[in-house]
Amino acid sequence: MENDNNISERENFSIPQFELEAFVNITDKEKAHEWFQAFESHSKTTMPQTKGYGVKGKKVLLREKRHCIHGNDVKKKQDSAESLSFRRVKEEVRERFLELFGDGHSPASAIYSYEDSLHTTAESDQELLEMLADRAINPDYGYIVRLFHEYRNNTLGSHNGEKMFERLVEVIDHYNNSSNGRAIMQEYDAQAEKAFILCIVSSLMCRIYEKIPQAGEICYVNASASFEPLNTAITLLYTSCAAGALPLGVLITSDESEIILEKALNLLKMILPLYAFYGRGPQVGPIVFLTDDSSAFWRWLYDSKYRINKDDRTPIIKMMKKILYASTEPEMDNHYQDFKHNFFRLYPQLQKHFDLLWEWCQL
Repeated sequence: MENDNNISERENFSIPQFELEAFVNITDKEKAHEWFQAFESHSKTTMPQTKGYGVKGKKVLLREKRHCIHGNDVKKKQDSAESLSFRRVKEEVRERFLELFGDGHSPASAIYSYEDSLHTTAESDQELLEMLADRAINPDYGYIVRLFHEYRNNTLGSHNGEKMFERLVEVIDHYNNSSNGRAIMQEYDAQAEKAFILCIVSSLMCRIYEKIPQAGEICYVNASASFEPLNTAITLLYTSCAAGALPLGVLITSDESEIILEKALNLLKMILPLYAFYGRGPQVGPIVFLTDDSSAFWRWLYDSKYRINKDDRTPIIKMMKKILYASTEPEMDNHYQDFKHNFFRLYPQLQKHFDLLWEWCQL
């Protein structure tokens, strides 16, 4: 009898199944849910709804059945990392991550920033460990990714959707009015066969056009970068000086075809300053445009429809570089003849492709 009377003071006791009746001074559904959330937070337990009931009449306002997802030894597991990992994320934590997304954070950088704030606010190592293990305070990565996708869809819409382009127009207008640079866009329209094009010239790029003599001499074009989720290509324009490469412009396009790049360059000329290319102007441009087709040639070699043996791909690119980097014209011709002798008989498609390149370089 003595043990039964003191059961409330015992620890690690086990009760296989039990029901709890609690009477609280609450008169509406919203306050009932608030009370239950506060109870879960205080007890550090998770009790999802098992069953809902239809409410009839005026005497019963809310009826729900919930169950505790923890094991039997509730007191023992209550503060364990396993138990805390099931807790619902607090609303204030959710709002904090939405604020971070609004500030431009990705899921990974938002988690890093948020956990860094937990380290600074924790008063002890033990408190920090508990906060990091508690899903209500420190959500798991999967939750953050889902929340980010929800935020992006609500704010920007789906990929290539109408809402995304409406938001992009707002961003471009804000950028053009901020004195930080200029941007211009051609919206994607599959029915009208219009590719997506976005051109950007920052204020730093404008100063390079004005102050750096090399901006009027040579412009490198590099189209090796891309946004994989949207399948858009990034083309970078830059020049060189003693300090290294300096940016002149950015082109973001949904296609890398010659027609689209020509259209993108024409759009770029519309936002370039009159003194672009060190005073030569946007219509004249630099003395030399230099492009790098190495990555494009790699993609061509690895395309299965051309049937290039995988063991020959590296030797082909090496011999092509010997031709490209030859210091004299006779040396270049010798390397070209070796290239023809070794590979043209095996790969007619390669011969056709390389003849076009050779014809272009002879112009």
